Amino acid sequence: MKKHYLLIALRSFIKNKAYSLLTILGLTLGIFCALVIFLFVHDELTYDSTHQGNIFRLNAAYHLPNNGGFEQYAASGPVVGEMITKDFPEVAEVVRTRKIDDVIVERPGGNDKTYEKMVAADSNMFDVFNFPLIIGDPQKALVEPMSLVISRSMAMKYFNKADVVGESLKLPEDSVVLRITGVMEDSRHNTQMKFDFIFSFETLKRMHYRLDSWWNYSFHTYLLLKPETDVSLLESKIKFISRKYIADQEDRSGYRQEYSLTPFSSIHLYSNLRSELEPNSRASYVYIFLAIGIFILVIASINFMNLATAKAATRAKEIGLRKVAGAFRTQLI
Repeated sequence: MKKHYLLIALRSFIKNKAYSLLTILGLTLGIFCALVIFLFVHDELTYDSTHQGNIFRLNAAYHLPNNGGFEQYAASGPVVGEMITKDFPEVAEVVRTRKIDDVIVERPGGNDKTYEKMVAADSNMFDVFNFPLIIGDPQKALVEPMSLVISRSMAMKYFNKADVVGESLKLPEDSVVLRITGVMEDSRHNTQMKFDFIFSFETLKRMHYRLDSWWNYSFHTYLLLKPETDVSLLESKIKFISRKYIADQEDRSGYRQEYSLTPFSSIHLYSNLRSELEPNSRASYVYIFLAIGIFILVIASINFMNLATAKAATRAKEIGLRKVAGAFRTQLI
């Protein structure tokens, strides 16, 4: 019976080529376009879903009370995280990161030099964020100065093997040699933390970075809050923390600092501040694409049903013959 249906369908296709191509291609193209859009929307809505937990980013802002000037940053000074850890027991962990672009990297004894993006991070980086280490101890990987964790792809690029713990990479511009203490899986494409090189925060001291500044807004600080923490209350307490420590500096400069928190999972779609790790999207754009995808799918379905309904009138003779032959209702479709 199925063979008979296939034969009838093939004959109908050959007999009505234009109609068949129009209906099949129209529906197929509509479904394909809708699926591509839905995949994009899913990708955007699950951005940074790899890193789970009650994680918030600390935002810093400064304003001039005299003229109302105000600028807000996704970054903050390197010392702020230390003060928050000391003053607020609601905060379980604080992780500071410093992204550095266009770092010259070379293998000791080699001649090839490449430019890479690197990130300095506190030793508890792997306790707060999910960077699976395939080799190495996440508890110790970033404890010592000059420690470095690299991705699997970078291990293959520089050493042509995955197990490279104990090997070294040199940063000639800073006269620093980093010892590899761990290898992590490559980052997913839909995360702002696309890191291939993470070295210990203590190494920044050897590279002559000031880590006691409140005004150097180039460090990204993340807070892991304890369960059931009242985020709004904590944010109100953190807002003017700088007044406790550098009120004299603020008074002399005329600038006032303010701090706020952004849920880590909301950064990609709801944050567009200065010094973001990467250009972010907007939730409104994602939902517009979702509506377009639904609209395309509905239009393709309606078009298919209209063409099928119009064609049904030409099948009256065929359906009558099938009824005479004793066909069931499901066999008439």
